[in-house]
Amino acid sequence: MPVRVVKGDIHKVDRRTYVVLRSFIDSSMRSDLPWNIGVSIDGNIVEFRKPGRWALVISKSIITLLDANNYPILRVEINGNLMRLKLGDLEWRVESARLTDLLNIYVYNDELEYATPLSLYAIVHKMLYYYRSSVGG
Repeated sequence: MPVRVVKGDIHKVDRRTYVVLRSFIDSSMRSDLPWNIGVSIDGNIVEFRKPGRWALVISKSIITLLDANNYPILRVEINGNLMRLKLGDLEWRVESARLTDLLNIYVYNDELEYATPLSLYAIVHKMLYYYRSSVGG
């Protein structure tokens, strides 16, 4: 059986953060599922919510992934061609055209028995998919 070795920057995150990120990245993108149907709030904010798991709140320039209690997990601020990512105490800045720079950055939790590293690129890429679908970014 092949073994995959992950190389790059691996950042330990707390259990709650990991569980929310894992749930978000593993959630199906089928358009008929309730968490893939956004609710427009005041015409300025769109919210996608997977009950008991996570919420994704999107405004014109900010995407925030929240846990089920509305605690911010990952925030992406878009300013023209630049993006600022904030995950707890961790922070990255990346140009939109160089999103692949995130390919070697992973988050991980060693308290969970079957936890595997999650690619920051995959998480942000999915967040941007929702963003583009919502505000035409």
